[in-house]
Amino acid sequence: MLTRRQKIAKLLESSNEGERAAAQAALERTEAAPPAPGSPEWCAAMIEHKDMVSECAVRIDTPGLTADEVATIRRWARFIGKPWEDGAEELRRIHQRLMTEDQEQCLLQSPT
Repeated sequence: MLTRRQKIAKLLESSNEGERAAAQAALERTEAAPPAPGSPEWCAAMIEHKDMVSECAVRIDTPGLTADEVATIRRWARFIGKPWEDGAEELRRIHQRLMTEDQEQCLLQSPT
């Protein structure tokens, strides 16, 4: 299984100029240094990440999650890790999808 950085690096070889530019920007974001441990930014990022992992773990039985997504959630729930580690982007994508589905459910159940 390729890491996120490896996938992005492969896109740099694309014949499509837009894909190459997007891949370069994504690669620069992944290479950004994480905040210094103990700094307010580091603490805020860790709290946000732990909350995200908890929200995903609570919704692990959501219909429509693939086996890979469930495995990703379980891995992160066992070892919370840090928001700038490999695989965290995948967890963010899963979390975003779960939250969007949750909001849509609330809107469907709304009496207005």
